[in-house]
Formats: sequence, structure tokens, C-alpha cells
Amino acid sequence: SWVQEDQLRMPTAPPLDSLPLSTEVPQAQAPLEGFTFEGYRNADGTVGTRNILGITTTVQCVTGVLDHAVKRIKDELLPKYPHVDDVVALTHSYGCGVAITATDAYIPIRTVRNLARNPNLGGEALVISLGCEKLQAGQVMHDN
Repeated sequence: SWVQEDQLRMPTAPPLDSLPLSTEVPQAQAPLEGFTFEGYRNADGTVGTRNILGITTTVQCVTGVLDHAVKRIKDELLPKYPHVDDVVALTHSYGCGVAITATDAYIPIRTVRNLARNPNLGGEALVISLGCEKLQAGQVMHDN
């Protein structure tokens, strides 16, 4: 049997101004003493639980090369480094002819930067570029 949407009756949503709001701020919890976890502290103060090599790009033209490099690293190098959990490619579809100084250009740049700063990447990431693109490696990894 088929469901016909015009035969369905959905409850009316309450008006937003009638929804209850939480105004009570919880008290800060005391820091835990004597507890540890299986992780590590990065130089920037963040903590991670995995040790992953992250490699990102400044332009989508390099994605094929990066995917090939990641495959070779996983196949040939990763077995030699048991303390490294994985290698990942952080790719995107941002092209070389994009106006980097456009009003909203910071959004994809910030997205790639924040992915590359994931604490599980050890606070470091590699950036691959061709050198001819408008988005340079320094713009990816450093706040402008």
C-alpha cells in the first residue's frame, strides 16, 4: 500500500516563543585527580587518542597524486611504523582559479585548516601544493 501525504495529519508545532529555555548555568566541575587516559598531549595543548598522518592539499588538482601517495605510504611505510595508526588524505574540491580574497573564501579555507588541525593528527599536517594555485600552503595552515 502507498502512503498519501495529503492523508497524513501531523501535530502542529508549538510556537518558538512558548518553548521552555534553560537559563540555569551549571557550576564548574572540579578537575579530576589521579586519572589518565590512553592519549597524548600535542605541543599546542590539544590532546589526541590516535596518531594519524594527515595530508591535505591547496588545490583539487593534486587529489589524484595525493590519493596515490597515501596508498603507497599505507602499503610500504606504515607497516614500518607501528606507533602510527593511519594515513589520511584531506582533500577538497577547491580549484586553482578561485578568488581567494572573495568575501566567503575563508569558509573552505577554514574548513581545510580545521580538519588539518585535528588533535589526532599530532598537531601537524602535511600540505601538498603545485605552487601555481592562488591558495598557498601558508594560507591553509596559518590564520590570516
